[in-house]
Amino acid sequence: GVAPWLQALGRLERLRERWVERLEAHRKAEIPGRGPVREALEGLFGVPGWWLDAGPWARVGEAVRELGRLRRPQELTLRVQAHRAERPAVLRELRDAGVPVSPTPRSPWGIRVAGRHNVLALPAVREGRVEVQDEGSQLVACLCDPKPGERVLDFCAGGGGKALALAAAMGGRGEVVAHDADRARLRDTRRRARRAGLGNIRVEASAEAVGRRAPYDLVLVDVPCSSSGTLRRNPDVAWRWNAEDLGRLTAVQAEILDRVAGWVRPGGFLVYVTCSLLVPENQAQIEAFLARHPEFAPAPLGDRTGHEPLLDLPGAEAGILRLPANLPRYTGDAFFLARLGRLGS
Repeated sequence: GVAPWLQALGRLERLRERWVERLEAHRKAEIPGRGPVREALEGLFGVPGWWLDAGPWARVGEAVRELGRLRRPQELTLRVQAHRAERPAVLRELRDAGVPVSPTPRSPWGIRVAGRHNVLALPAVREGRVEVQDEGSQLVACLCDPKPGERVLDFCAGGGGKALALAAAMGGRGEVVAHDADRARLRDTRRRARRAGLGNIRVEASAEAVGRRAPYDLVLVDVPCSSSGTLRRNPDVAWRWNAEDLGRLTAVQAEILDRVAGWVRPGGFLVYVTCSLLVPENQAQIEAFLARHPEFAPAPLGDRTGHEPLLDLPGAEAGILRLPANLPRYTGDAFFLARLGRLGS
């Protein structure tokens, strides 16, 4: 019968209420190494203890605000292809089709879709004028600030979403080289570039060939990471890795940074990105890189759109920022971005 299930749900709800009361009573306290407050954080938000140790928070209330936001459902977000359409016109088109939409307050290209809709069937998507893309990924491309005619490398391109956004922001002029260690994912990049009408994307499966084409004006590395900032759309990510895996991931990230550093032309930029909350993958990784590579220094974030989407974030003026999930008016993934300029000219 259902009675045992209802009883179990009742016990779970009472346990949840105790966790909430415990955290509220200790919200100004530092996160303890063990005990009932720590157990409440782990239990309420479904995260392992090592996340609490590696996260950017010092106090219980800070962790509650950010982890709580990451447990909320995520809204579907679209990106208008800047070289083919303008956002106001696409908004009108989608509203006329009965889709409830609104402009994203952070990304200059984004559109939020309320509720559930088969957006892949919309003409704007089928014709390549609009792509499905998280607002955080859109902001990464925006803050890379690529210029028409430049040579750009997206070294960890995955399915090509950010490479497409970079190429569109360049107005289809110049060249974006897209590379990923997983060659199967690059096939999707080719298909999406054709649909978007972007002829300035070159897909290159060989890392050696990518290096031979250096130097580049801009190198983007959206490195493999714990993906802890994507918790709202990947609830299992909290248990996909352990503390030992984090050590292996940070080693891979450092290796990628060292590899591409020499491919940036003097006066060019290296942009490092993770969709992670965790300090070892973010601030600590960049501090170690700058110690190894004195030819690089943090550079102010670029943004030719005039949208100025992140000026209210600490670190934006210095080129190193963490986009927290609890940022007002923001519904995308949490991520970290560092824009580093190579000294010289």
